[in-house]
Amino acid sequence: MKKFTLLLAGLMACGMASAEPFSASGPLRQGNCTNLNEDVTLNLTSGVVAGVSCTNTRVAIATCHTSGMVKSRTVGTKSIPGPDDAEGNPTTVTVSCSIGAADPDCAGTPVTGPAIANASTTRGTVTTSYSTAGGTCSSAAVPDAFAATVN
Repeated sequence: MKKFTLLLAGLMACGMASAEPFSASGPLRQGNCTNLNEDVTLNLTSGVVAGVSCTNTRVAIATCHTSGMVKSRTVGTKSIPGPDDAEGNPTTVTVSCSIGAADPDCAGTPVTGPAIANASTTRGTVTTSYSTAGGTCSSAAVPDAFAATVN
């Protein structure tokens, strides 16, 4: 997770929409993501796959583990204000949180499927989301498709 955070810091310091799946460690080339000032190396640990999505206004990354938990469980989530959409309308983003008195807006939400750690340059923080399709994180296609939806 530390390497993931370092990558995000690099992305924050930095075209056309693009997506790039990563089934192993490798470079994210500036030519594939024009928001970057230079190439960035994505370092993934064993079993972790990732996807990166770039647009003219943001870089988003999502990761999951191919052997991660997929059973039904309850996790804390809440909605927060997100970036405005293309027409300037406000949006909301669902983020993970800790259920308890310190965060009364956090509620238990039943989920199945893999946990997907994700972040974007518009939001600036790493949060955990869950695949709405359930299933497993069987390949880099799972976080790659998810990265395209991160605001």
